[in-house]
Amino acid sequence: MKKIIMAVTMLVLTAGYCLGDEVADLMGKSGANPVAGIIGKLSMAGLMWGIVFSGVGVGAFLYGKKKANAAFILIGILLSLYTFVVQDTVQIVIVGCVLSASLYFFRRG
Repeated sequence: MKKIIMAVTMLVLTAGYCLGDEVADLMGKSGANPVAGIIGKLSMAGLMWGIVFSGVGVGAFLYGKKKANAAFILIGILLSLYTFVVQDTVQIVIVGCVLSASLYFFRRG
């Protein structure tokens, strides 16, 4: 239970830190972001979140393949590929959390 609480706390703190740039942009106080010019609107935080959620997607896909669970396979593919379509950090975090949480609801007892 302590590990889960620590993991959720780290996730919330990291999300708050990463989303700080997005809030600053909305307020007009954005700093120079050299990565944004190279890969469009994707920030370094968005890139890191994409890597995290893609890793979860690969794990879900492999688990679904091993257990013959079509829901895990589909969600794993979606988690691995949605970051190629979505480039906003906030949307990456929201979609990744929703898809990751859906893994819990589609598990078999």
